[in-house]
Amino acid sequence: MFNFDPIRWLSHPNYAMTSLIIYGVWSSLPFTIILLLSGLQSVNPQYAVAAKVDGARDWLIFRKVTLPLLAPTVVLTVILNVISGSRVFTELMPLFNGRPGPGHSLYTMVFYIYEAFYVRWRFGPAAAASVVLFLIVFVFTMMQLFIARRWKHY
Repeated sequence: MFNFDPIRWLSHPNYAMTSLIIYGVWSSLPFTIILLLSGLQSVNPQYAVAAKVDGARDWLIFRKVTLPLLAPTVVLTVILNVISGSRVFTELMPLFNGRPGPGHSLYTMVFYIYEAFYVRWRFGPAAAASVVLFLIVFVFTMMQLFIARRWKHY
């Protein structure tokens, strides 16, 4: 009707990352929302009532009372999402028929480990890449925990 060419989301290298991001957000958003909602339910509402009695506005209550009490849940959610983002493999298999995207545009470390171990039968490089991936995720997790420890104000 508008004479636009269809967007080739799964077959063009320029759109492959966008389609993977949309799929990743779509698949991880429900778990993230459930975690944050459970964290919000664990916040005692008496703190907000006390702040409202003292004359605080809603935004200030959220920023100074609710968010600091929600900090451990936010840290857990961020750590879990970073770990989940570092192991992008199960998203690639159904989206791109077992390939790492069109023209290998989404060749991740986990896909390299899979290919080295199961396709080329090179166990040493696959094990070494697994250890390197573990160390990278571990360092990022420790950095997030260090930042989160400094972020606590209660």
